Amino acid sequence: MVRILNVSDTHSDDPSKFKYIVNVANSRRADAVIHAGDVLGNREQHRYAVVYHESNDRFMDWLPSEHRHIMRVNLEVEQNGGIDAIKEASDEDKDLQVLAERYDIYKPQIDSLKKRYKSLSEFNAAWTNRDIERASKKLDEEMFYVFARLDTALGGCKCPVYLVRGNWDTDRFMNYKWKNLKFLNGVVNVKGINVAGAPNWNELVPPIPKSDYEGREKDLMFGGNYSEHGREFEARMEEELVREENQELTREKIVQKILDDNAVYTRLKDKKIDYLVCHKGPSFLATEKKIIKKKEELVNYGSGIGLNEILRSAKPKLISAGHIHGKCRIGRADCQYIGTSDKAFTVSDIDAVTKQVVANGVQIFRFPNKREVA
Repeated sequence: MVRILNVSDTHSDDPSKFKYIVNVANSRRADAVIHAGDVLGNREQHRYAVVYHESNDRFMDWLPSEHRHIMRVNLEVEQNGGIDAIKEASDEDKDLQVLAERYDIYKPQIDSLKKRYKSLSEFNAAWTNRDIERASKKLDEEMFYVFARLDTALGGCKCPVYLVRGNWDTDRFMNYKWKNLKFLNGVVNVKGINVAGAPNWNELVPPIPKSDYEGREKDLMFGGNYSEHGREFEARMEEELVREENQELTREKIVQKILDDNAVYTRLKDKKIDYLVCHKGPSFLATEKKIIKKKEELVNYGSGIGLNEILRSAKPKLISAGHIHGKCRIGRADCQYIGTSDKAFTVSDIDAVTKQVVANGVQIFRFPNKREVA
């Protein structure tokens, strides 16, 4: 029997939360702890948000009062990835829907004012970039101590602790020289169970800049979703079709060309995988209910093409993921699955022969609040 503690979406800088996880792992004699990403809280997000807030207020102060509300709409659109990205995501987000509608109403005036204040805008952008650089350096110093406290807390665990990267886990987090946390980027053997990690997350956390995610692995997604990587996949498809316009390439052949450049696929192909851990996806672990235009609908965040191909070829017996907040999700689709959340985590007993969770072999633990931890 192999016992694995599955956790994700801790979203906390508080070591006591991780000490609780360690206490459960030790008391249940877990053979491994596997965190499916989104470890820390919003400290980095908040720091950059302050920079952009100050930038917007500074720029507004330089403008005549009658132009401020229009240019603020433009600034909000630019800082949320541009109008195309906002419109793609607006069905899921009422605030973005309102912002897109306001942008469309003011677009002629926005275009005119952008030309009028072009030099002023460029000056403010340069100022903002310098502030972002300073904020980044300050975060480098500040987060070092946050990581050190977390590393010490995880050091209390009597078994290995592994992590699959999530969308909140920036390069700053990944580049820290961890002593007690191992990144699950390949395949590890846990008492006869081959466990693989696929950092399938496909999005950034605004307003954290892209420069904080330069080391991320790209697992492009099929179209029909709202992520940057979904749009990038469609762009790659168009690029390949143009490049090979004199050849009769099927969609499958083009996808294979993209797969050959896919970090998740190339690292895990041909590997024996019993248990696959990802941050989000596949579809049965990447779907949640959302209120869209006042109606409750199921939203599928999809999964990367590399992850999909590994699932098809390796056929793991068990999959776990995080990302979706709320309740744990435990069941069977093409295989057994465990979805942890920001509210609870699990301890699973897995048969080392069948590579399956045994009957009634999953225990669910709710994250306690601070008073309960104390």
